Amino acid sequence: MRQPRLRGEGTHYVHVISRVIERRYIFADEEKEYFHRLMRKLEHFTGLRIVTYCLMSNHVHILIEQPDRSELPPLTIGELLRRMKSLYDPFTIADVEQEFARAEAAGDLHWQ
Repeated sequence: MRQPRLRGEGTHYVHVISRVIERRYIFADEEKEYFHRLMRKLEHFTGLRIVTYCLMSNHVHILIEQPDRSELPPLTIGELLRRMKSLYDPFTIADVEQEFARAEAAGDLHWQ
């Protein structure tokens, strides 16, 4: 049984393990490269830092550094849109920008 997670104060580290269902060997060279690219895009989007990782044929270990939230600047709409560029195409980002503009024009902070 897995132990409950403990959160320390300040910057802390998390060890993540993800296994493939039925222990199948699905990560060949091409899949590993795709996983690596996606992992780095998600790292940029979330603001976490991948310290190290080990990707094997049927599971992965990742050591993640999570910065102290109190030291992070607030996430602005501009920063969110900038980070989205690592994951989404320009059309999706333009749609999100339009949604933010509509919410601002309506004066609806909850929508934003």
